[in-house]
Amino acid sequence: MQPLTRPKMIDTGVHTSDLKDGGHRVVSVGRTPLMLLRTGDRIEAMDSRCPHMGYPLTKGTVEEGILRCHWHHWRFDVQSGGCFTAGGDDVPTYDVEVDEEGSIYVSETPRGSTAESTTRHAWTRMEEGIRENRSFLRARSLVTLAGEGVTPEAMADHAARIALLYSRAGVSSGLVVLTAVLNVLDEVPLELEQRVLGLVHALRHIAGDISARTPKRPELRLPEPGPGRARLQTWFLDFLEERETAGAERCLRTLLYDEGTVEEALRWLLLAATRHVFLSTGHVLDFLNKARELARHLESEPATVTEVLVGMLQPIADGFRHEEDLDWQELLPLLEEAESAPSVAPPLTVHVLLGDDPGAIAQSLAGAFHQGTPVADLARVQAEAAVRRLGRFPVANADDWDAVHHLVTNANGVLGLAEALGGRDPETDRALYRAVLHSAFYGYLNRFLNLPRHYLPGENRAVARPDDPTVTRHRWIEAMANGQTDAAAARAAELLTLSSAAHVEETWVRAVWREDAGFHAMQALDAALSLERRLGTQLDGPWPLLAGIRFTTAQRDRRLVQWETETAFKLARGEHLVDPE
Repeated sequence: MQPLTRPKMIDTGVHTSDLKDGGHRVVSVGRTPLMLLRTGDRIEAMDSRCPHMGYPLTKGTVEEGILRCHWHHWRFDVQSGGCFTAGGDDVPTYDVEVDEEGSIYVSETPRGSTAESTTRHAWTRMEEGIRENRSFLRARSLVTLAGEGVTPEAMADHAARIALLYSRAGVSSGLVVLTAVLNVLDEVPLELEQRVLGLVHALRHIAGDISARTPKRPELRLPEPGPGRARLQTWFLDFLEERETAGAERCLRTLLYDEGTVEEALRWLLLAATRHVFLSTGHVLDFLNKARELARHLESEPATVTEVLVGMLQPIADGFRHEEDLDWQELLPLLEEAESAPSVAPPLTVHVLLGDDPGAIAQSLAGAFHQGTPVADLARVQAEAAVRRLGRFPVANADDWDAVHHLVTNANGVLGLAEALGGRDPETDRALYRAVLHSAFYGYLNRFLNLPRHYLPGENRAVARPDDPTVTRHRWIEAMANGQTDAAAARAAELLTLSSAAHVEETWVRAVWREDAGFHAMQALDAALSLERRLGTQLDGPWPLLAGIRFTTAQRDRRLVQWETETAFKLARGEHLVDPE
């Protein structure tokens, strides 16, 4: 007799006589291992891997039509695959047909499965994974979405909206990491698994930011007729000065209701953020630049861009104002003097910004600015000084790594804002100039962290060309894994004599992302790659890369994120997590 010919039905090669009551067999349909399970006269087919963590359901037990997985005790209806465990996911089940000779056929795809339903389910699970901080659920959802061709920008848009809806802090570490990952994906060629791994990192940080179980209530734009643009800006700045975010939000939403106002909104936020000294140890301007970059990544989603920019109000309002800090008191008169052009000013050089004379720092920056030097050029010199401060940081001061790291991320943020907004109008340029001044003075206040001075490879000795790049690369990764900052930088410098910077950058991204990278490590990776591109032509060596490699090596951590992402891909490829029967 000819076998049944049914659309999308696959011959499993199993006969009913091969299955006794309560018995099972595992077969493969495409890339998916299926369990054929016999209960009485019925034969059921389901994915043999538990949807929780992928462990084999063949090791479970069936009682009264309910299968229990013994790893975490999730329970499933063997007929429909429905999960009875709170927060659990259903296991995919397949249609079964038996021909007259007893041969068993199963459908090619799960019941009710379409590309649309698969994607919709993944979006739902991704949101649950973020809100409920379930890491493996996030990883599996991203792998599924990537497999369905969803772009990183679309995933980022969805994640950003969740973050801003449920976080009371607005733009914070999670969205900064998300933007950093998108920047890396734009600049560094990576395979699909590495690209998804970066997004898994970002969603882990976003989940850590979620602070509310209920959605945040947004303010509305002002009703018509609204005030003029100048008055609206004045109100906006005054509200933030008083830390009144609700009023500022209504003003900002009123502005953003008009098309083409994103740049002006960024300008308003910049003006507010530079009214005070070095808000929150420089984080606010770094975050504002990340909001700008995220808005660029998501420019096709104007509603999300609006929420991102509104999300900057809380960091600005809550930011610590360093003019209230005792350490800054001696510098405040110099900041005030720098608002006017000095009669005599030393030339602006990195050497001056790295020096011990705060008056010379203020005068050199003031002289350059008031003589018409573009603010982006001022920001580039300060960014170079910041990179050299980080590169010269000695491990003897290890407790203070974060202080010089904050200098670099702030300088990178100021440079990004200066390149995007500088040269538009005098008020914006003056705000950017103040941001550069604050960054330079923060570097001055932490100058002692470069004592004793550390030298990067190539500064005081030649860098050797490696005999075997593969061995050198292995030693570099090993040094990073062991927290050996100087050895890691030395091996990376050796590779840079032979390999392109892009190849070295790819290896570095892999090394950082294989760990459960912390917020600062993800920031530093992005900032160093950004500054290498922005400053590379004016430097005498790859200082941003080498300084960043030293810092991220000091931040080494665990590798749960990588393991979960690899496991999610194994499941998507139909692989077993344990030896099959």
